[in-house]
Amino acid sequence: MPVPFSEIVKSVEIGPIESEDEPVRLRIDILHTEGARPAYSARVWQVATILLHPAESPDPEETEEFRTLVEDETIGGESFAGDSPEDVLRQIRHRIAAVYYLAR
Repeated sequence: MPVPFSEIVKSVEIGPIESEDEPVRLRIDILHTEGARPAYSARVWQVATILLHPAESPDPEETEEFRTLVEDETIGGESFAGDSPEDVLRQIRHRIAAVYYLAR
């Protein structure tokens, strides 16, 4: 049985999207999977910022900022698949508009 290989063929950063809590930034990775039908799918990530304060620092203002990716459950909880990267992105745009009540 062949092992399916996936390749990220396109990455798109979206945002900030205004929300009730704080602005949301997303990263979309479009994957192409060998032999799959449909051949394209997506993984959706929230771009999160983490602020770290060194424990040994007496200065409360001293922090370091890091960005990390966290798998998104709001948008990414859906399954996106299509015959082209553009088809998958179109589906994601509609889902973002529905979740965040954006004009289409």
